[in-house]
This record gives sequence, C-alpha cells and structure tokens, in this order.
Amino acid sequence: MSNYMKSVAPTGKHGFIQGYFRPTNQRKLLKPTEAIIYRSSYELQFCRICDTNPVIKFWQSEPIQIQYYDPVKCVNRAYYPDYIIVTESQGKVNKTIIEVKPLTFITKPEYPKKVTAQTLKGYNFRLRIFVTNMAKMKAAKTYAEARGMTYSFLTDAFFNKFKI
Repeated sequence: MSNYMKSVAPTGKHGFIQGYFRPTNQRKLLKPTEAIIYRSSYELQFCRICDTNPVIKFWQSEPIQIQYYDPVKCVNRAYYPDYIIVTESQGKVNKTIIEVKPLTFITKPEYPKKVTAQTLKGYNFRLRIFVTNMAKMKAAKTYAEARGMTYSFLTDAFFNKFKI
C-alpha cells in the first residue's frame, strides 16, 4: 500500500506552517528513508519532541493508511494519521497513533446565538470538520485496538500547557 500523503508536498497554501523536518536522531525513525513531513506549527513542535525525548524510542510521520467512511461527503476515504510513536515502559513496548489537531477541530461547535448567513456558514464549516474528525478517530481507534496499539489526539491545549 503506497503512502499517498508522502507524495503531497508541504505547500503552506492552507495558512499553516509546513515543511520537511530534519531529525538529529535518524536512528529513531521507523523508516529512515522516508521524509518527515509536518503540516502545522504544532506538528513541527511534536517532531522536535519525538526527535529529542528519550522516552520515544521510534517514530514516523504519516506512516499508515486507514480506511474510513466520511459521513460529510458520503464516501469511503483514506486517512493518514500524523504520527506513530513507539515507547517502552517496564519492558513493555507501546505503539501509539498520534493525531495533532487544534482543539477546535475536535470539539463540537456551538450553534450560534445570533443567527446570520455568516454565522451559520461558519458553524456549518466547523461542524463538518468536527464530524469528519470524529469519523477518522473512530476508524483509527478500531485500527489501533485490532493491532494492540492506542490512538491519541494532541491538541494546542497540550502544547500550550507545557509551553512547548
């Protein structure tokens, strides 16, 4: 199964900081020959954590493809989670699929108090993002559990709390 996302070069066209991360600890990469892509400033911060944190033994960006049903577009689609990390605790190896998203992308939006065409448009946009992300999360949790892995979101709240 090829990784389509690796062929989608970071562009920055979506208003997010994007690029290729150059790790200092190449030996920690699960696939050392594949590029490490970050598609937001939070993902760049996470790359730095993975590269330097001794608890993280191995890691990779956009390493797998998970099929899911997109209820917004009513089609089956492929989802490429941001990262996989491998840690070890008390002799047990743990694999975690990580998705890095702003908290607003995984929080159900509130219906606008003042209803206008513009507030409804914004609400519908945020609701579509939320519903799509919940569908991805459900598929990723099922995928992870079937393989003895865990799935976790890291949000801006995580990075802000620890001043990373």
